[in-house]
Amino acid sequence: MFKKLEKEITVHNAVILIVSLIIFCMSVYIFTKGTIDKAIDKLIRKRIEFYRDMDTSRYYNNSEEHIRRYPKPLPQEAKTDSFDFKIRFDFIIYDDDKEIMYESRLQSEENIETFKNLLWDEKNINEENIVKVVSGDREYRVFTAYIKDEKGIYIQLIHDYEVNKAFLNKLLIMFLTVGGVSIAALILISKQFAKRALIPIKESWEQQKNFVADASHEIRTPLAVLQINLEAAMSDNKGTIEENEIWLENAMSEVRKMSELVNELLMLARIDANEIEIKNDIIDLSLLSHEVVEKLEVLFEASNIIFNKEIEDQLCIKGDEAKISQLIVILLDNAVKYNRLGGNIFFSVKREDKLILLTIKDTGIGIEEKDLKHIFDRFYMVDKSRSREKGGSGLGLSIAKWIVEIHKGKIHVESKKDEGSIFTVKIPINM
Repeated sequence: MFKKLEKEITVHNAVILIVSLIIFCMSVYIFTKGTIDKAIDKLIRKRIEFYRDMDTSRYYNNSEEHIRRYPKPLPQEAKTDSFDFKIRFDFIIYDDDKEIMYESRLQSEENIETFKNLLWDEKNINEENIVKVVSGDREYRVFTAYIKDEKGIYIQLIHDYEVNKAFLNKLLIMFLTVGGVSIAALILISKQFAKRALIPIKESWEQQKNFVADASHEIRTPLAVLQINLEAAMSDNKGTIEENEIWLENAMSEVRKMSELVNELLMLARIDANEIEIKNDIIDLSLLSHEVVEKLEVLFEASNIIFNKEIEDQLCIKGDEAKISQLIVILLDNAVKYNRLGGNIFFSVKREDKLILLTIKDTGIGIEEKDLKHIFDRFYMVDKSRSREKGGSGLGLSIAKWIVEIHKGKIHVESKKDEGSIFTVKIPINM
């Protein structure tokens, strides 16, 4: 299942990254081409202004020989000025009868025919448009202008676009080469991202499997005990209820344990589904702590626990009163369950800067260091036999941690084997 999901995530991420890369390369290519085209158009228009002011009388020739065979040089400033940003321009001058008077560079007959045809396009000449033309296997940009002097002449400014196409082709080849390498790298990166993305999913899946397995096991145990005791009671056909009271009491005890377990499981399910409403009322934590302790006094006495408390007055926080009460009950109940007969419990509630500090210290069996990092995991029990004997399910501390976290607090435990444990809760006042 996870391999298929990993493949799907890899393909999905790779497609997104590859499409993004293609769009980026295309955007750069189009932007570069557009920038070059605009620069050429700008330089063509700039250059034509020089020729508008040029003295063209020197290009008229009464000789019967074709003038293009004996071209006259331009003034020196025109020669040096004919190169801007390493972009070369050629030009042709025609007389009013559209006959060539001068060429800056000899053109092929095919080119001459192509360029000369533009002289008949009055619209482009009047609107001063830069026209793209193809002659042979080359592309040119041509600007045609009519300049009125003694007789009137036509000037065509010509740019051989093949130089720019060669540059753009190199850019395209570079994009294809880099793009090919990048696509291979992106696929590998996508695969790594997919693996990392699946880590919490796998952990959640394993946690869910363990949760179901542990829950099934925890429910199976009291059901088995319940069944045995009820069968024992039912097998005594002649016995009275009083005579079978021990079996019935055992069955009732297991029903209570199972009821508590089911309630905790339902609460955890609602926690996972974010279905529990969290109130945000002002809580008198001092008064609430006294009330919880008072309810648990019977439990302390039954376990022969020496209980001491130190609760500061008028300590208030904002939060859910029922959840805070449940938190204190869970921690004190644990301190009793895992304490020694006649042991001690110290409970303190005090203010420390902008925090409320709850401390529960016991002299119980303690926790080994290797178990400390798992103590808040669901169904984790250090001493499983003792936990079942005392009615524990391994869910209390995970619920306690959740209650602390929804109040933006922190919970910490310190413990040593056979010496006892200290649970510390810090909750911001938020008033």
